[in-house]
Amino acid sequence: MNYSEIKSEIIGPAVLIMTPFDSSYKLNTDALKKNVRHIVNGGISRGKGFIICPAGTGEYNTLSREEHIEVVTAAKDAAKDDIEIIAGIASSSHFEVIERCNEALKLGVRVAMIPPPYYYHGMDQEATIHWYSEISRQTEIGIMIYDQSWRSLGGTVDGPATEKLLDIKSVVSIKRGFLPSFQDYVETLDRFSDKLAMVDNSYGHTAGLSHQHGATSYITGIAAFWPQGEAKFWNLLQSGKYREADKLHSRQATFWRFVDEDFGGYATNVLKAAAEYVGIEAGSVRPPFRDLNNQEKGILANILADLGVEKA
Repeated sequence: MNYSEIKSEIIGPAVLIMTPFDSSYKLNTDALKKNVRHIVNGGISRGKGFIICPAGTGEYNTLSREEHIEVVTAAKDAAKDDIEIIAGIASSSHFEVIERCNEALKLGVRVAMIPPPYYYHGMDQEATIHWYSEISRQTEIGIMIYDQSWRSLGGTVDGPATEKLLDIKSVVSIKRGFLPSFQDYVETLDRFSDKLAMVDNSYGHTAGLSHQHGATSYITGIAAFWPQGEAKFWNLLQSGKYREADKLHSRQATFWRFVDEDFGGYATNVLKAAAEYVGIEAGSVRPPFRDLNNQEKGILANILADLGVEKA
């Protein structure tokens, strides 16, 4: 496995695609395939972005192993060679993570985004390193470590932990945000961005800063329904036009305020409703969360119209 080549593909907007379900919460893989093509046709493609499918925002923790395989298969089929698919894989069982990694590998996926086991509180860093080390011994897939320090669950991945994780040859990337320590975040970018593909996990809010410090990517949910906007933002970053890029991205503030104030920061149901707004069949969110009601959809429609998102 050529991990250097794999690392070079982790560049541009990292699109969190929503997993489409019908009203009975069953998978709708036809809709997923159409969403993949919508992203590619909107300007995000190989070398200019990639798709994480399934993702945490895409409800990957609700999928059975069989459903996970179906989702990854559909995404790979639709992507063809036009865009890289990274499979999000979460479990508190390393056996389950390994099984899903190897199934994804058979389908041609070269990278898995893997968080620490999300159930446990306050794992020490040696346990976190041991987790990834054991997984890497039983699968050749490249690993994107998903640090979830901001959740206060599982283990954390700060600078010292990152240095130890470099000993695992299949670790190609780390997805991190600026919480809980902004200082450590910037220092980690400066120290390790030449060795790992660093993915900013702020939904673009600190993407300009992280890009200046060597990050090659940033997480976006909005690109799943409005790839044109995020493709433009990325092009500005790549051109070094950071002031213009940040002014463009700050226009999303009303969207994220709606997510934070009305839904406690849980974005999936809002992102699915936004997908429907542009004509993408996204379906319902699985319990315990709920779909937007008609009034909330009306508020969202006004926000999207102000952003310049075209309604289907």
